[in-house]
Order: sequence, then structure tokens, then C-alpha cells
Amino acid sequence: MQFACPGLLPAIDRGATLVAPSTFLAAVAGHTFTTGRLSQGVQSWKTPEILSVGAWLKICWTQARYEGADLPLLLSGAQEHLLWRRIIEAQTPGLFDAGNAARLTSRAAKLIDEWHIPLDDDAWVMHEDGQQFKRWLTAFRTKCKQEG
Repeated sequence: MQFACPGLLPAIDRGATLVAPSTFLAAVAGHTFTTGRLSQGVQSWKTPEILSVGAWLKICWTQARYEGADLPLLLSGAQEHLLWRRIIEAQTPGLFDAGNAARLTSRAAKLIDEWHIPLDDDAWVMHEDGQQFKRWLTAFRTKCKQEG
């Protein structure tokens, strides 16, 4: 696979940061950059700053936190998964695979945030699964807000 925007590679070479939409696309951009450098006969270079959006946001959050900004804590992936699992197990104790439900619910919540899907739409009450998901998401957000 090739990087679709080779025109950005000179800017990366000059020290610009490339923020890609996913970890996979960041890896493709890094591979394309490396292949280009090797084809030019360059044997060593400074590692370019090519990041996924998630990695870039985490770096920005860490810098802001380090500079003293009053920001809430950032959950690790394991902490987030555990919180989802506890909420799901508390609200639906008979669920067969709470761990997998927590993983899928977390992914769905991220997509809802990324696409700015409103939770106050009537579509959420049209199906039992939508209602349950909304209850889990509301509980998750409430707990995160309460705990900072």
C-alpha cells in the first residue's frame, strides 16, 4: 500500500507533524517515508513525527496537563474497558459476554462522539437495544464526570 499524499513527505522531512486518521494509515505514511529515504540512498535520519489522531490527541492532552491545565484524568484502554464492563454487568447481570459487550459498546460510543450523533433523537427509543445502549452510555458519561 502507498501513501496517497506523497506531496506531504517533504514537509515531514522538514519536521512537520503528520496526523493520520488511523494507526494503520500512520504506519503506511511512515513506511512510505522510510522507503523514499532509502531509495534516495539516505542511511539514517531523524524519526518523523507521524501519528494517528488518537496518539496525537493523547500527546496534546499530556502536554496541556503537564503545563498545569485543569483537565480531567485520561482513562487507559484497560480502565475504560473495565468501567464499561462494570456498568454493563450492573445494569444487565444476566448478559452472557459482558466483556465483548463492553468492547463493542466502547467502539460504538467512540463512533457516536466522532460523528456527533445526538442522544436526544427519537430513534434511540424505537428499539430495545438502542434504549439499553443509551442507558449504558449515559451511566458511563455520568461516572466519568463524577470521578473527573
